[in-house]
Amino acid sequence: MVNLPSFWGLFFLALFGFFIASSTSVNIILSQEIAPEQSSFMSSIMMGFSWGISGLLMTLIGAIADRIGLYWTLTGVSGLSLFGLLFVAVLRNDDRATTNN
Repeated sequence: MVNLPSFWGLFFLALFGFFIASSTSVNIILSQEIAPEQSSFMSSIMMGFSWGISGLLMTLIGAIADRIGLYWTLTGVSGLSLFGLLFVAVLRNDDRATTNN
């Protein structure tokens, strides 16, 4: 968003926000499948941890932005999504290995 003109920056901000928010329901369903007899407890744990951890991390990210600037902080945080992509690739390959056996 920081590196694009205002219209395209806002467009991609909304698009990425949609994709990030859409993963929440998938995580909740996966946790309910792990413990189907305690599905409401697992939903509350998943939502509580995700909101709690994100709230704590926003404090840290805000402190970093105060030190090095908003541009470099947002550029660095956007690079963290590449690590998430790597984790998804590893999990996807691990899932294929368990279903084929």
